[in-house]
Amino acid sequence: MGISGETAEGRADRFIDTMGGSPTASYIVVENPDFDPYKNEQMLLHYTVEAPGRQSVTVRDIDHGYNTVKVLVGSEPKPIGDRTDPWDGRDETGEIFTGTYDFWFDYPYSFRTKTIILRDAFEKPITDYSSNAYAIFPIQAEISKISYALDADANMTVTIQDPNGNHFRTLVNNELQGPGDYEYTWDGTNDLGEYATLEGSYRLLISATDQQTNSTKESVGSVTVHQ
Repeated sequence: MGISGETAEGRADRFIDTMGGSPTASYIVVENPDFDPYKNEQMLLHYTVEAPGRQSVTVRDIDHGYNTVKVLVGSEPKPIGDRTDPWDGRDETGEIFTGTYDFWFDYPYSFRTKTIILRDAFEKPITDYSSNAYAIFPIQAEISKISYALDADANMTVTIQDPNGNHFRTLVNNELQGPGDYEYTWDGTNDLGEYATLEGSYRLLISATDQQTNSTKESVGSVTVHQ
């Protein structure tokens, strides 16, 4: 593809934009492959994008026809360089996946060499999420400290659901927060101060909303409650 031009003085030139190389991922390294999702640990997938382009990355269920478990990276444009994409062991519904899996890098789509890619500053605002302890006995006064790091300004909401998926507790309600580290304590009680009566896994939902675009990104974790 080329664009020709000529000045009033008669000087001519031609801008040529050729196709770039393939954005195929290389130097793929899996960090923490023995991670435990029940402890809210994460696996990290490191790789290098060789050229600007599009290439999605998915987690697939080997035991069930290589069905998609989770889309780690969509088809959004990606610049050349090193990437790290985390996986918390959960599927698209937020449930912890059990089974054999692999990572699938879809067919890459190349861009032209002069393509300008604008980075999404709100791509992954929530990092370093953890809950410690990941299992508690509330009636024995045990607590879990829920912490996360925020990389950009966002309206934050942190809620807890019981094992049946019902709302149980709001720790943070649409609070504007800036970049930094945050920590909250949960003692196993609901919004009324009553201790949990259901034993099982309580889901933690950490939601970040960009004030300018209203784009919302969510991280999911869990704390197991014992009686």
